[in-house]
Amino acid sequence: MSAPTGTFERDATVRNTLGRGEAGYRLLLLALFAAGVVTFAQLYAPQSVLPLIRAERGWDLSMSQASLTVSAATFGLAASVLVWAALAKRFGTFPIICSSLVITTAMGFLGAAAPGFGALLTIRVLQGVGAAGMAALAVAYIVERVNPRDVPVVAGIYVSGTTLGGLSGRVVGAALADIGGWRGSLLGVALISLLFAGLFVVAGWKSRPRPAPRVDRPAAAGATASTTDRSDLVRCLTHRSTVGLYALVFVLMGSLVAMYNYFAFHLTDHPYGLSTTAVGLFYLAYLGGTVSARAAGSAAVRFGRGRTLAVAVAMMVVGACTTLLPDLGALAVGLLLFTTAFFAAHAVASGWVGQIAGPERSGTASALYSLFYYAGSAILGWLFGFPYEHFGWSAFVLILTGVCLAAGVIAWLMLRPRSAARREQ
Repeated sequence: MSAPTGTFERDATVRNTLGRGEAGYRLLLLALFAAGVVTFAQLYAPQSVLPLIRAERGWDLSMSQASLTVSAATFGLAASVLVWAALAKRFGTFPIICSSLVITTAMGFLGAAAPGFGALLTIRVLQGVGAAGMAALAVAYIVERVNPRDVPVVAGIYVSGTTLGGLSGRVVGAALADIGGWRGSLLGVALISLLFAGLFVVAGWKSRPRPAPRVDRPAAAGATASTTDRSDLVRCLTHRSTVGLYALVFVLMGSLVAMYNYFAFHLTDHPYGLSTTAVGLFYLAYLGGTVSARAAGSAAVRFGRGRTLAVAVAMMVVGACTTLLPDLGALAVGLLLFTTAFFAAHAVASGWVGQIAGPERSGTASALYSLFYYAGSAILGWLFGFPYEHFGWSAFVLILTGVCLAAGVIAWLMLRPRSAARREQ
């Protein structure tokens, strides 16, 4: 995959950005890291305890129904990212992200006390709506505040925070589940998130952004802004390179969530029969994503985003296939490779889409990226459960890898420079 040549027009507005070594840069990184922990610890906290939620007395759930606990949150997120992006244009990214973290954490406490499965799903949808603010605006916040040459590296650091959030939600949640059940698990994760939300507010305020100078608008500014927003959406959804990235991330994220949703069932079922805590230890594979997300940003600068992305997709396929081996060690290695590769791909793609769109459209492009990212999580994370329930782990893995390969090929075709595409026609 080569760098696309058809990027959007850039606005000439001068922006105040931070670069490595400048005051506020490290605080900005700390704030992004903390926000990533809050958002993704909460989103995926139920994942390691899905077998316990399924077994809740009186609920009578199937595996696919239990997995809706995860899909409900990502559905709420996908459905609301554009709303948050519009609010950020009016009120600024920092206050909107703060609001997002407050809502997400509050819903975490309510989820632990849900009286029934329907109530739990409703709370999870609302939690996803809250999380959408951070998920939609993180990359736009980076593009606004960071020197363009440092965007891939900072995006990688932010994704590292999301991996640690996902890791803490799963591993800490699994450990707490053996003490307090799935409710104690969700409560513990909510408490951790509360601490990191406070860290974001402090670090983010001290490195608070100064908005770029705005061009004076005529009296009908509201109508003009609305037209501009619609124009941004159209451009992002018709630009070949951004559409390629949206399609790719839809599939890759859906595959990751499906892998983690049903991995817990796979390990607690025959012949393994592992405890919830033991299953949680497998989720330490997320640490591979913490490392690879940062490394991918540097690799993208050195070798190019396209090459780095292609290698990451290939590694995901290899990792998924490795989980077909029955040995527990092979399962752990396969999950580690799959996770490591996914977050490398995500770190590259998330930073790339904002830069393709340019500063003035980065918020819309990033919000759409989040929409497709979490739509994949909600839809494929649930749908991939049917082959597992009816045909077993092998069928699940083969279907998942086939879809990932197809998405990789489509993205490769759409991300190539137009001149290369014309030469092959």
